[in-house]
Amino acid sequence: MALGMARGFLDKVRLDGTPRQHLEIAAIVGGIVVVAALVGIGLRSAGLLAAVSPANAILLGLMVRYPHLATPAGWAAGVAAYFIADLLTGNSLLNTLLLTVASLAGVVAGYVLLQRESSATRQLVGPMAVVRVAIILVAASAVAALFGTIGNLLVPGSASFTGFVYWLVGEFVNYLAILPVMLTLPEGLIRQYDLKSRPDLRQIDFLALAPAGALIIACAAGLFVGGPAALMFPLVALLWCALSYSVFATAVLTLLVGIWTLGGLALDVISGWPDLDEGYALVSVRLAVTLMGLAPLTVASTMAAHEGLRERYELLAAHDVLSGLFTRHAFAERSNQVLAQAAQANMPVAVLMLDIDHFKKINETYGHWAGDRAIQTFAAVLKNTLSDGVLIGRLGGEEFAALLAGASPSDGAAAAEHIRQVFAATPIDLGDGRQVEATLSIGLGCATQAPTSIEPLLQVADEALSLAKGGGRNRTVRRDLALAQMQPLAQANARSAR
Repeated sequence: MALGMARGFLDKVRLDGTPRQHLEIAAIVGGIVVVAALVGIGLRSAGLLAAVSPANAILLGLMVRYPHLATPAGWAAGVAAYFIADLLTGNSLLNTLLLTVASLAGVVAGYVLLQRESSATRQLVGPMAVVRVAIILVAASAVAALFGTIGNLLVPGSASFTGFVYWLVGEFVNYLAILPVMLTLPEGLIRQYDLKSRPDLRQIDFLALAPAGALIIACAAGLFVGGPAALMFPLVALLWCALSYSVFATAVLTLLVGIWTLGGLALDVISGWPDLDEGYALVSVRLAVTLMGLAPLTVASTMAAHEGLRERYELLAAHDVLSGLFTRHAFAERSNQVLAQAAQANMPVAVLMLDIDHFKKINETYGHWAGDRAIQTFAAVLKNTLSDGVLIGRLGGEEFAALLAGASPSDGAAAAEHIRQVFAATPIDLGDGRQVEATLSIGLGCATQAPTSIEPLLQVADEALSLAKGGGRNRTVRRDLALAQMQPLAQANARSAR
């Protein structure tokens, strides 16, 4: 499929004004649309029931999903693709012109209206997103139908209103079936899968495949039951899929079920339906099958919005708003997870307790907002100085902690000194050209073998921090977890010896 072949280029091509970039955009848009148009023309021979015209929906999806393609070169390539496809299949120049004008009018109307919506709505995220997009697609289909009907007036013997209804429903059905897939295409869809590697069956979550399996069974059951129930069986399974999968996956499954159902009816594989030779009956069935997809899409869209809110709340709960670092609770929770793995591997570990010197004086002299700037500046130093695998948290006020799994005492001391020197050389910008400098006191807690809990390490690091502050600040003091644990035992032995 042309869309799949070009998918790897869609995220890479960015317009920079060069002729080569214009040609690349024109080639991508034109190639995809001409293939889609030829597919639609070829499917017309299957009759109205099974006919699918994906070109308009795909062109609209490309322009909305990838705004860098919506250039004059991209639009011109889309128009040229319409002409090429129609002329290659023997259509007259007049009919080609009328069809192109009507199709392009609907696509442009849909593009303008969708651009007025939020990015979340365009990506079908939110309880009302699917409804809003569906209303826009009705409007775009009406515009295409209006231009198509006006064009039909040039053809003797055409029924304008009947043609308008058929055109409106046909455009809407195609848009609603295909556009959700286009709008929800994930970034790097092909790049994230290595097609050459063999899947490890042990890593497959077969329980997650249960909704898709139920959908296959439901579609097969529809063949035996027949009649309108053939639509209801897949609908129930689609709702389960919508609760379990992403909006994109739900859109793809909904499209496949629609193709399966309409194809089965066209080939008389699904029995028990009334005579569908009547024009309005065909339109009604196509519309019913397509509208069936609104329910699972709406459920999937609502679930996506809910999942986004949940992730946001979890992020806010686990991260300090001012510094962006882990909160005390989140730092301890994640540290215990890291330490459990480190203890199993007999790895060394180091914990830094870091405190901004004379922080209270900064607040009293310049105001609390200056203290906030000091915290933000120090947090940035920690993020830029420590590696990505290091856990960093703000324990409260001006006190911070960092867990260095796999770090020897010398590694921990080197990291502490590097942080101390970098922060001392980093002025805190207070605005209006004013700056203030600050230093750090650091307590380093080390263990040659990681414990399973962060608490004893935090305790010895905190004791080392107290020694650093009591020794004049702007320094690092180290304490080892083993020595700290042995000291109470030695004192107890001395008391018993007396």
